[in-house]
Amino acid sequence: MAGSAWAQLTPEQQAASDPVLDTPLNMHAAMLAASETQRWSYWVYQHSAQFSYPSDQQLPQLITNLRCLVEHGLQEPRHLLQLSALVTGRALVERADVIGILSQGLPPHSALPQLHALTAS
Repeated sequence: MAGSAWAQLTPEQQAASDPVLDTPLNMHAAMLAASETQRWSYWVYQHSAQFSYPSDQQLPQLITNLRCLVEHGLQEPRHLLQLSALVTGRALVERADVIGILSQGLPPHSALPQLHALTAS
């Protein structure tokens, strides 16, 4: 674009300028993490009744627990909502019973009943 005031970098120049910018939207890692946290916050707020209306102080732990489930293959919102009582509790990574189930790599239809049973006990 002739006469443009915007700098136009080649892909090589852009990669050399900041190696952290490797996402499709070229977001800095800190910005990407913040946007992910914000997305989770909005989602929890949208379903706040299922999560017993968490306070601002409870939200970080709740989001960490949701991320733990997602990392272990439970990604469907309907599955996460079924486990709302579990994720509003203490850190899942500190619970041997939860990690024992998640580390088996079971499909969601097998893991959900086992995890749900933990909330009843």
